[in-house]
Amino acid sequence: MSESKRKLLRDLLVGEGQAEGKSRPPVFLPGEEGWLPATDIVEGRQNLYVILEVPGIRLNEVVIRYEKGTLIVEGERPEIPLGEEELIEFHKKEIDFGPFVSRIKMNTRIRGDEIRATYKNGFLVITLPKDTSRRPQSGVTIEIQQTDE
Repeated sequence: MSESKRKLLRDLLVGEGQAEGKSRPPVFLPGEEGWLPATDIVEGRQNLYVILEVPGIRLNEVVIRYEKGTLIVEGERPEIPLGEEELIEFHKKEIDFGPFVSRIKMNTRIRGDEIRATYKNGFLVITLPKDTSRRPQSGVTIEIQQTDE
């Protein structure tokens, strides 16, 4: 997708002329890399939460970065092996597999060095603390903490 089309889509989704100081919703940036996991974005008073439904992923193959106001989650879900039998036909196919890249533009300043990620029961929860200061921000890579259950 060309940069001009991305900008047009971004402006359409974010909206122009919103009041200064009011946080605007995060925006998914379209990509062409495989599939996109189901994602919820929730805002609290102090944090934004990005929740991705990604059962079956290998955590050591997932990379989470925060760069220039954009959260980037990259990974891959392997296809589920069904044994040696030759498959003839899919009657229903809803489970995606293969590589994915999810890009979410944050329209609220984030304290990148305090972003946390946890994985539990197939859900990757990324906590992004809001930043009310004006300090410069740089890119960071976030480690995923797995919780047992």
